[in-house]
Amino acid sequence: MTGSIVDTATLLGTLPVPALLVRVADLQVLAVNAGLRELACSMRAELPQQLPSLPSECQEGGQACQIEIPLSGTGEGSPALRFACLPLAGGQCLLLAESTATEGVTTEPSAACGLLAFARALPEFMFITDSRGKILHAFGTCQLTGITDPAQAVGQPVCELFPEEACQYIRPVIEAPPPPGEEIRHVVDVADGARVRKIECRGFRVDPCCAEQPWQGLVAFISRDVTDLYAMHDALLQERSLLNTVLQHTTDAIIAIDTEGNPVLYNEAALRLLGPMPEAGLPLESWPEWFRMRDPHTQRPFGTHDNPFLEGHQGQQLLSVVDAHGRVQRHLQLRRRPMLDAEQRVVGTVFTLADVTSWREAEERIQLMAFYDALTNLPNRRLFLDRLTQTLAHACRHDVPGALMYLDLDNFKQINDTLGHAIGDRLLQEVAKRLAVNVRVEDSVARLGGDEFVVLLPNIQDEEGNVIEAAHAVGQKLLQVLSRPFSIEGHELHVSASIGAVLFPQDGCTIDDLQRQADTAMYRAKAAGKNTLRFYQQKMQVELDERLRLEMALRAAVSEQRFHLAIQPIYDTEQRISSGELLLRWTDPELGVVPPDQFIPLAEELGLINEIDRWVLRSACTLLTRWKEQGLLQEDFRLAVNVSAREFSHPEFLPSVEQTLRHCQVDGRHFELELTESMLVDDLDSTTARIQALRGLGLAFAIDDFGTGYSSLAYLRKLPLDQLKIDRSFVRELPQRSEDLHIVEAIISMGHSLGFKVVAEGVEDAETLEILRLRGCDRFQGYHLCRPVDPERFGALLEGSGEPA
Repeated sequence: MTGSIVDTATLLGTLPVPALLVRVADLQVLAVNAGLRELACSMRAELPQQLPSLPSECQEGGQACQIEIPLSGTGEGSPALRFACLPLAGGQCLLLAESTATEGVTTEPSAACGLLAFARALPEFMFITDSRGKILHAFGTCQLTGITDPAQAVGQPVCELFPEEACQYIRPVIEAPPPPGEEIRHVVDVADGARVRKIECRGFRVDPCCAEQPWQGLVAFISRDVTDLYAMHDALLQERSLLNTVLQHTTDAIIAIDTEGNPVLYNEAALRLLGPMPEAGLPLESWPEWFRMRDPHTQRPFGTHDNPFLEGHQGQQLLSVVDAHGRVQRHLQLRRRPMLDAEQRVVGTVFTLADVTSWREAEERIQLMAFYDALTNLPNRRLFLDRLTQTLAHACRHDVPGALMYLDLDNFKQINDTLGHAIGDRLLQEVAKRLAVNVRVEDSVARLGGDEFVVLLPNIQDEEGNVIEAAHAVGQKLLQVLSRPFSIEGHELHVSASIGAVLFPQDGCTIDDLQRQADTAMYRAKAAGKNTLRFYQQKMQVELDERLRLEMALRAAVSEQRFHLAIQPIYDTEQRISSGELLLRWTDPELGVVPPDQFIPLAEELGLINEIDRWVLRSACTLLTRWKEQGLLQEDFRLAVNVSAREFSHPEFLPSVEQTLRHCQVDGRHFELELTESMLVDDLDSTTARIQALRGLGLAFAIDDFGTGYSSLAYLRKLPLDQLKIDRSFVRELPQRSEDLHIVEAIISMGHSLGFKVVAEGVEDAETLEILRLRGCDRFQGYHLCRPVDPERFGALLEGSGEPA
């Protein structure tokens, strides 16, 4: 019994709750642990040496039960303790204190109940062996050995119960127990059928609970199945590895800091994006790279302590990373979320940094495409209208003066067509630069399209408060800077501009009105000779309305072919009709007779002249066919037709003429095309080629209005022409102006020397006719001989039955 008492008493000293050991036979208290002694001391009570009784369940049936034991003490009342009574092998009983029966004094009932449950159904198998490996006490169950009742293990050798894999670990511990306070732990793999189970064994020395009981080399073991625990551990490791892989391979930088601002976690992307982390113990705000991140709006370093974003719980913010000179290197999207522990307490902050430089650049490109001109980088029409809306609203609300200028380049089309669009685009870029640098910072320069620019001048006035003078000074400055030559790819280019200006709010407070008025003023500037500035006046709008009315009527006339033809005879020296000039006439139902010098330039501007020229050519062929059928067409008779520069240079002009002649079955020898000098000098080689091709169809050519263009003996010598037509401006006052006579004589002499016939236009009297005849002029045209007549009357003149008009 002694060994059993010593062993049990030793176990008693290891228990974490107040307990005592009783012999069932005589109810003698064999041992008391330190916990119970301290409890009795605190209650000022004495522990009994012998119990008055034990429940019959504990004595006879060996079942756990409860018992209340009175204590004797010096305090008030009769204190008592309630115990859980647990039978042990060897006729002993273990009493675990649960609570006191006296009010105001308690123990931890859960501890005692827990130990009772531990003793009856411990998920771990705990046993104590002697130095030979014999089990003295056992608690819990062991699935590995099949033991469900711990009493079955008492008295048996350990190595007969446990598999050899576990015994290889248990034997060395029994033979050489670890020092007091230490344990030996080992996990072994044990085969359990087809499954391998992991068993954890912990061995430690058991010290006696009292000095009277010598230590006899007792060893305690705790064995438990940790297979599921290791499986969970492996799963956690795998999950952690997966999360770490995702963390390290994500393209976004992730940085976690504690509540003191010290980095506790970061990934490789953070190192790549922002460089090495600060030294251990240094807060993130001390990181130099942190201060290179700035708020793009305030330009304040992000790492400053007063940054409200750092103080908030979560959110996002766009940052710019700058170099030492303050230049933006890249853009970052920063997101912040609190880092929480298991109890949802904030223990730090997690920052996610995404490099959005490419996204920002793409956004800026989209912004640039949406609001800025792709060629010049100036604001486009959309952005300009937005600025004009805001400026105009402010000006009208507070009566702040401003000016709007429409600017159109003069003769830009000629440069563009001659040198190509690449040179033209470069010229527009240089023009945009000059305009942008010669206005104030608060002013806006925009490109509306083509060679049209607009300048917005808010709050414009000089020192005396004069608005128009200040705007006029700006306009003159722009004209001056644009008049300087442009050097582009070896070409020295000269351009000028026509500027139309309107003032606001005095001239209007709506965008439509101001735009229309500025556009009207610009056209007035062009009409005034170009390279000039004109301010809007009310009469300009009247003229513009008339022009729009004329434009609408002209489009209708072209669509419905409302034109008609007249023919003015051309006479030779014998006053016989040698040819006739076909003239286009237009009488509108509302506008009446519209002179050709009004609607022909407008038709050219609107791009309608090609359709008109083709209608004239078809009509001329119809007349020639009719006269031929009537026997009125002489072999040398020619019908002169004026051709516009746009139509003559059109690639389809030659095929169209050829097709029309063939369709109408008209000989090209009866046609003469009249060209102007400006048409001939633009592209001499191309013009010569086209003339030669048309001459192959039999057509003759004459230069109309000779002497008013850019005449050159070189092109006269090269071009295969037939006639020169002296402009009426040199003929009209021929008898009174000797200088005109000298010019006419020179033209006649030059034309004859080059083999051309010379025709004088504008012969209005007999004296002029005689002067021209005496100077050798070949043919004559004018009101003195015959006014323009309709085709029927001209046919009668050819027949000889009609009189000149």
